[in-house]
Amino acid sequence: MVLNFADRESELRALEGWVHSPKFEFLVMFGRRRVGKTYLLKRLLERQGGLYFLCDRGGTERNAARFREDVAALLGEPPIASHDFAVILRNLAKKHRNSLVVVIDEFSYLVEKDDAVPSIFQRIVDEVLPDSRIKLILCGSSVGMMEREILGARSPLYGRSTGHLRIHPMDFQSIGLFFPRNTLAENMRFYAILGGVPHHLARFRDGTGALENVRREIFSRSGGLYEEVDFLLREEFREPDFYKAILSPIAKGKARLVDIANTVGIPAHDMPKYLRMLASLGLVRKDYQVTDRQQRKPRYRVADNFFSFWFTFCEPFKSDLEIEHLDRPMEVLRQDFDSFVGRRFEEVVREQFLPVLLEGRYRRLGPYWGEDAEIDAVAEGGRGEPTTFVEVKWGDRVDGISERARLMEKAESFPGKTITSRFIIVARRFRAKGADCIDLDDMLRLFRERNPGARTSDTSR
Repeated sequence: MVLNFADRESELRALEGWVHSPKFEFLVMFGRRRVGKTYLLKRLLERQGGLYFLCDRGGTERNAARFREDVAALLGEPPIASHDFAVILRNLAKKHRNSLVVVIDEFSYLVEKDDAVPSIFQRIVDEVLPDSRIKLILCGSSVGMMEREILGARSPLYGRSTGHLRIHPMDFQSIGLFFPRNTLAENMRFYAILGGVPHHLARFRDGTGALENVRREIFSRSGGLYEEVDFLLREEFREPDFYKAILSPIAKGKARLVDIANTVGIPAHDMPKYLRMLASLGLVRKDYQVTDRQQRKPRYRVADNFFSFWFTFCEPFKSDLEIEHLDRPMEVLRQDFDSFVGRRFEEVVREQFLPVLLEGRYRRLGPYWGEDAEIDAVAEGGRGEPTTFVEVKWGDRVDGISERARLMEKAESFPGKTITSRFIIVARRFRAKGADCIDLDDMLRLFRERNPGARTSDTSR
């Protein structure tokens, strides 16, 4: 699949604005693996020119030797007799007086092998390059390491970057860029499975149904995503199986910290540090109900759609998948898939659609878990604004009038309900549609009105 680059134009414009500076600049760029950082950087260099260097795990001296060769090729002269990054970059700055982008990708590989690397680059930033016009970009996929060893307060490089950019997965609005032939409803199914990670999205075929794509790319041992979860966890953690043991109960609905700890078999007071590691990678997040102003009672969930799908439909049937016996996992998938998509749809509505619909006119937005009722989303109004109650349904024959009446009844238990409250039903499609009933076509229109650059599909069948 050929990726239309429009989905990253905002990030590319930010980078281009930064590299057009007439002086030395130092940017730190990071984001989880597979999110498209390297693709973005290479697109930047196609437009601006410059030097791209990809680190490996061979250590500082070996990487410096390779970097020296690349610099020599850029300058069109023999390599200098040094394996020191500072000396090599000093020579580059001396010989190349014009503006030049220098990208060092997978910088975290250097740091994990040699804890002196941040100090080496501190000297480069402080003493070697300040008078040059080089734009130095250090990029890494180990989010925790980049935040700790480059941006953290204890890092020798702390406070020295002139900018930093974290690359996030794309949102639901961007999925149409990958799958323009799909209906909007089918793209919601794709997004529920894959999330917004470009590498994952690129494995599915446009115009082919979600379940058939799953069979070919995820359930099959020869599929491009069959080993993906294990690969990503091995890249990030020394004990990947331990983190799988944490993710599995969360994906199955264990939401309280003590329940997760009991399932894994470790003391509850040890669990937060592991959950923080998973959260730093965007794999786990904490949800608070909208009335929990002190944020004391979180519920945990798997934040990454692909990981959630894997631990719901694949990991429990790994023995079947290993021997290519797909009947049982496919049967469970067909039975439970709509419920799974519905939960992801609820998150899209709460986290991506409602902020657009309400244009930020609320104090707090989140779910509500009362003793007598649960409400998918509540937006507590600011001064002069109503409190908005939202129910989300993934059905295609929803009676919006009846659902709105039930929502009004449930809202009676909410402590902040006011006379001017608003009640919204969001569904895939309605058979009876009343006031404040929003379907996928309505969502599409609003996304386009508020964000004209976003592309989705044109129909919601």
